[in-house]
Amino acid sequence: MIKMKNELESGSTVPMYLMRVFLTNRTFGNGIKQPIFVTPRAFKNYNEKEFRKALVDHEFIHAKDLFSGIQIGNVLINYENSHFLQSNTINAIFDLRALHNQMLVSVFGGEEPDELFLQAMVGYVKYYQMLRDVKPMGELEKYVRDNQLKFYLSFMTSKMRSNLRD
Repeated sequence: MIKMKNELESGSTVPMYLMRVFLTNRTFGNGIKQPIFVTPRAFKNYNEKEFRKALVDHEFIHAKDLFSGIQIGNVLINYENSHFLQSNTINAIFDLRALHNQMLVSVFGGEEPDELFLQAMVGYVKYYQMLRDVKPMGELEKYVRDNQLKFYLSFMTSKMRSNLRD
């Protein structure tokens, strides 16, 4: 989910999404293609390069995860077991995966950090913190959370780590 640079309209508590894929437990990982919704604001807020990066490097990962499920270690998270995970767990993992891909594509593509990259770094820390704050409700959620925390921490720069709350 790509949000506007100014994530919330003044006085509003509803995020202003520019592009979005909708996660439902019923269709998560069952091989059904999911649409990517692009709002008219995306055409106004992004130049062509930013638009492509947001769509291909971020939203496509969400759509792919919804189609295939998410393999975490020896567990495939999908419609059969996602109901054992709290929404914060799924949402954090969902966005960490897309933000991680978005940053890797930029870094390995030799691009200079731009506004989208910096926003991705901020989001990465935010969703990592969200996942770290989850109190697992069962063994599956503990396994998934711990696996993902270890994986994503290994990619954080010291600057990103310094922004984590205790």
